[in-house]
Amino acid sequence: MKVQLTESVAAFTTESPLSHSPCYALRDQSLAVGGYTNQEERDAQLAHTFGSQQWMWSEEDDFRFRKSDHQLESLYLLIPEEPCAAPDACARWVRTPMLVGGLRAETRDNFALETTTGRWFDQEARHMICLRDQSPPPEEGGRRVRVAPDTDLLLAGGKMVGWMLANPARYLTQGWDLPAAEPPASGTSLLLAEYLALTSWPAFEKIRDGDAGACRELRSLKKRILSQPVDLSRTAVLGRAVDMLIEDHC
Repeated sequence: MKVQLTESVAAFTTESPLSHSPCYALRDQSLAVGGYTNQEERDAQLAHTFGSQQWMWSEEDDFRFRKSDHQLESLYLLIPEEPCAAPDACARWVRTPMLVGGLRAETRDNFALETTTGRWFDQEARHMICLRDQSPPPEEGGRRVRVAPDTDLLLAGGKMVGWMLANPARYLTQGWDLPAAEPPASGTSLLLAEYLALTSWPAFEKIRDGDAGACRELRSLKKRILSQPVDLSRTAVLGRAVDMLIEDHC
């Protein structure tokens, strides 16, 4: 199947998705799938890959393909703070047909890939969807391609319009650390959902303004995070993210 990444750049699906575990970093609101464990290893990929990448001061997503065979090597995706304009419509992407596979670039060209502009998540943070065009999937032609564990590219009429991460709490990580191997506790997903709600606009605007009520909600969330006796590596990631917000704005 052909996947149009931009107006002029396309790739074809293959039978080999990425095997790397996604890493969902709250610190910089990003999703990395590439097997690297530090910035140096990520930069080293540039020598043998092509595709899109962030340049100085740019806000672009990274898709890197191997020069040797044009196969997808890694992804680095930024997560927007703006909520999806039509939540019910965004939620429909969860039910679109899914194909599991990798990507092979049609040509060996570098390109720019714009970031998504809105995000949606359900009440238990079981799915996170990030979209450029926030319209619902078409009745026909809406597809998902699972290019890595729980990581789907969203297609409308063959064109990539966003991406989805299933079970995002499972992949919480601090910086370049790999996520914990064991499944997350059910309470961790609920805590993540609360964090995402507080850090989505317009709620996040209150935090930035130092609103007393918003700061109380942050401190209350931190107490609930600390009170969870299991899944400590993931709750530590959440706790640090909340601490940074409190230190910066409250």
